[in-house]
Amino acid sequence: KTQEELEIGFLRGLFTKAQMDEQFCEGQWRPLVRFATWQEGSKSWRVIDNGRSAAHNDTVATCERIHTTSTEVGLAMAQRFRRYAAAPLSGGLELRSSTSDMWKTFRQIPVCDEHLPFHIVAVFCQKTGSMLYAPLDGMAFGLAAAVHQFNRVPAFLLAVARRFLAIPVVGFYDDYRITDLEMARGSADATFQALLSWLHIRLDPKKHQLPSSMITFIGAVEDSSRAGDEEEVFLKPKPGRVSNILGEIDGVLKTGACKPDLAHSLSGKLLHLGTTYPAKI
Repeated sequence: KTQEELEIGFLRGLFTKAQMDEQFCEGQWRPLVRFATWQEGSKSWRVIDNGRSAAHNDTVATCERIHTTSTEVGLAMAQRFRRYAAAPLSGGLELRSSTSDMWKTFRQIPVCDEHLPFHIVAVFCQKTGSMLYAPLDGMAFGLAAAVHQFNRVPAFLLAVARRFLAIPVVGFYDDYRITDLEMARGSADATFQALLSWLHIRLDPKKHQLPSSMITFIGAVEDSSRAGDEEEVFLKPKPGRVSNILGEIDGVLKTGACKPDLAHSLSGKLLHLGTTYPAKI
């Protein structure tokens, strides 16, 4: 992952401590030790730059709240469209939803020059048998302040899209979901794509779901193909989600232990899963 970021240009190069002292002056820069964690959902490694062990996170205090969205918002949007249409959502009024996902999410958020000395990645080099250091231009994932700082970007994007362009869009961190009508021929999705391009926000084309009556968004499959004459919208967990959660629970039961981070994650997953079933869980 580090090599990939060097090739893309997120990292300014790998340097020894002596070279870093020459760039930023000795004692005037502070590194973040990088480690990798396996993401079961995407079957890939994610690198984390440890803001906790480096004491970066000790410098942060915030009372700011992060506002995203939830699964049931899609159903609320369907109800609102039905109310405005005053007719079954069929034919030209049939619902069409699309999703977009930002490419290399945190790395698209630039770091100001005066903060760069404290935004240094530290990695162990097997060839030299020593630590090497790299200034990171994109925001590090592992800083307590990073999530709040990043989330101001989608909040701004959503505000502009809704208020200036009347696009029915919601966001969950770097994921965006648009709902429109069939008669619009995908114009809301296309306009949102154009807006982000104009603002130099790069989306991941591989994760773009074109306007359809069935989409997958934040862990749930939503099917509005029967929102017309039947007046029904169906919601269910995406394939594999339930088995993955049950696997985590099984692991806790087998070991008899559950670390705080896992407990927090599992609690959130179960609460979210409960929104995709017609009963309390």
